[in-house]
Amino acid sequence: MRSSYADIYVLMEVFQPLHGANLYSRKTSYDFNGMITPVSEALSRFMRVGALISLLGAFHTLTLLLTWFAVTYDTLQRQTLLGYWLNESLMLSLAAGALAGLAGVVASLSRKISIVRVVVPSAAGASASLAILSPIYSYMLKMPRFDVTFNPEIGLFAAIFSGIGIAGAAVLAGLVSLSVRTQQIGGAWRSPTYQQYELESMSEETEQVSIEQPTEGGAVSAGPNYSPAQNVPEGSQCVICYDQLTPETAYACNSCGALFHKDCADAWSELGGQCPNCGARLSQ
Repeated sequence: MRSSYADIYVLMEVFQPLHGANLYSRKTSYDFNGMITPVSEALSRFMRVGALISLLGAFHTLTLLLTWFAVTYDTLQRQTLLGYWLNESLMLSLAAGALAGLAGVVASLSRKISIVRVVVPSAAGASASLAILSPIYSYMLKMPRFDVTFNPEIGLFAAIFSGIGIAGAAVLAGLVSLSVRTQQIGGAWRSPTYQQYELESMSEETEQVSIEQPTEGGAVSAGPNYSPAQNVPEGSQCVICYDQLTPETAYACNSCGALFHKDCADAWSELGGQCPNCGARLSQ
């Protein structure tokens, strides 16, 4: 049975003291100050922050249904004024809610860290600016034009505080974005995707590798189905932990030629895992 990536990630802390490095984390992004943030963890954080931004944006939009001002005429008559009755506030608050929703959608659906780290903080920051501007504009510029006595009500304060909440979430998204640094290899920025491998043609009989084949009785041949890699291209990455490979540490799947660390393959095979590239069962 194929082991899930979640299982190998849970075992990360168990094997780390044995190997002196986190070999089982997903493809990582490097901060040159020494801080390492896994891309999968960064995407998870963005998803949580995006959900918070969307929630606050929806709440801010709903404040348009509340009373923003209480207007007094001739010191006797009193009338309440809802937020959506003011055209400028209506447009600004709706735009703020839409941008907050955009940040949440991108954080939830996109798996490209280069897009998420830019769109989410930017959309959240713009949403916070519009959400705060909407009630302040109404209170300081719109209402004084009517030349009436007015008092702010709960809806106005709710709109302001929800805008401040979105601003705080935008700052949090910015901090997550700054904590992520994509590793640069060979002048190109690498994204967390699987590498594709092709079987190399071996002309010499000594370089041929054995491939597990089912026998007539349904059993497979014994022995490991991964061995030291003969050719390791510069900048190659382990298909299990996404860390960079070196010729000394690289092993290859005998079925498809996918490259990985020996320690990663050993732990993966102990869990009953299969090659991430071709699906062949890894055995020691």
